Amino acid sequence: MANNPALVVPAFNRPASLSRLLDALAKAHYDVPPVLIISIDYSVDYTSVLQTLAQSFLWHGEKKVVVHQQNMGLKNHILWCASLSEQYGAVIVLEDDLMVSPWFYHYALSALEDTDGSEDVAGISLYAPSFNESAFLPFHPLMTGSGYYLMQLPCSWGQIWTREQYRGFAQWYQTDFRESDMDFLPDGIREWSAQSWKKIFILYLQQTRRFFAYPYTSFSQNMNEPGTHVRSCDKTFHNTLSLGFRPLGPFLPEQAPRYDASGNLLPDYLLAHCPALNDFRFEVDLYGKKLHNYDEDQWVLTCLPCESYVWSFALDLFPPEVNLMMGQEGIGLFLTRKRHIRSNSYPRELIRYFYPVPGWYGAYFAPPIREMLKSFFPRLLHKLFCRR
Repeated sequence: MANNPALVVPAFNRPASLSRLLDALAKAHYDVPPVLIISIDYSVDYTSVLQTLAQSFLWHGEKKVVVHQQNMGLKNHILWCASLSEQYGAVIVLEDDLMVSPWFYHYALSALEDTDGSEDVAGISLYAPSFNESAFLPFHPLMTGSGYYLMQLPCSWGQIWTREQYRGFAQWYQTDFRESDMDFLPDGIREWSAQSWKKIFILYLQQTRRFFAYPYTSFSQNMNEPGTHVRSCDKTFHNTLSLGFRPLGPFLPEQAPRYDASGNLLPDYLLAHCPALNDFRFEVDLYGKKLHNYDEDQWVLTCLPCESYVWSFALDLFPPEVNLMMGQEGIGLFLTRKRHIRSNSYPRELIRYFYPVPGWYGAYFAPPIREMLKSFFPRLLHKLFCRR
């Protein structure tokens, strides 16, 4: 385990974002300031600005500024930054549009120690997601005795790799990666840009049965500013940033919930808590993002509407799987065969479950919604007719 992981900041074309992140890094708490590497991908308009900003930044430890002479693209740039783990033992990669907790480095050291030696863990996240990137619904991880949970979804909003973790991926990528296997990725993820390194890493996690370790409290936040993958700023992926730190508790692999890339608990974890399901060889696909991988007779645990089912549970407790684990029978979560699923569209009950807006909210929301619509339609008409 690396005693002092290096900080690696990939930057491309956002001087204001880079300045904000560097300021946050300067204000964070360190027992010993780590090595800071600012890696600047080539851009015709921004390279010199970013280089000047990076070189003038005052850092109380060792600082290196790397300026690439050709454009690498986001995927290759991130993988190059991750490969620095070979030199430094471990790296914390922070894209320039992030904000970090003042205590993020203390968390990183603790997380590296907690997961040291685990063959299940292929990376560590600083970010605690509250939104499911594949299903486009809120995400609520199970609360257990473990200080971390595991997911077959790498984090791109503050991630840690040790030398051994990244070396395993790099070897797989060089010898075992096949482009055609990307078809097995969940819907919503398959459509990500070709510049996405996460798509490739998800496939690696799936094929090697490994995971990223996630905290329940977030030590980084995605500001979601315009960039290579984001056209405009929104707050979809904002979360609660921790302003303090205490050890998260032990990493208990046998208790840590295990999720796939779509935010579904893996069947093995559910079977350990629900022996009654042992009679079925089932897959968990609550939101229908993996159905293209199953044959028609496959048993599926899902929230999608279906014609018939052998078991049904309510949607009363959060997250959905808790209803099954607590034996909360009702309508909303079904064990059925794939051929009985009627539609991939989310039923109204599922939307209400995740977004429970009571009727009496109408009096508060109606005026701003009216104003929004009044301004939206003139802009739409102008866009449609004035471009001709």
